Amino acid sequence: MRAFAVAQPEVPAGLDRAAALIALRRLQFYRDLLRLGFEGTIWPDRASRTLRGERLALGIDLPELDLVSLWAVRCGDGRVSIPFIEYLLARSRETAARFLPADATGAIGVRLARLDEAMQTVVPGGVVACGLPRLGDVFLSEFDAVSVCGLGGVVDQLHHACEEACLSAWELS
Repeated sequence: MRAFAVAQPEVPAGLDRAAALIALRRLQFYRDLLRLGFEGTIWPDRASRTLRGERLALGIDLPELDLVSLWAVRCGDGRVSIPFIEYLLARSRETAARFLPADATGAIGVRLARLDEAMQTVVPGGVVACGLPRLGDVFLSEFDAVSVCGLGGVVDQLHHACEEACLSAWELS
């Protein structure tokens, strides 16, 4: 019996290029939405902008997400509330976990662990709704909000680690 060589995939198993690019775009959407929500607590008088076009392009049928920056609030005691934060963090985690097959350096795994810690801070007890976003104020300190949602925060670092994993995987192919 004669054996034939099997074609090797261009990228590591589980990381299709087209699917990876869509997942990166989705992760970027969640990151940007969290950032817009946080900015809405800093500048409530600024005209709120939405990511509606991107949401529709990604096929996310949740129009309430368009109101994140408008509904974000700041308390007088240094706490902020970003609408749907637990939902957005859970979706960010779920999306980033798709890149674990390409995580040769372990950077994504480390960032996911940090996100898990952040989610414990946001929702004590770790019960995060994985279905639809729920409307209810979840207050966290401004420091925690910056470390999770801000530029260079946990979600931002996770997005960059996923981008790097894709680039590294594709350079090797």
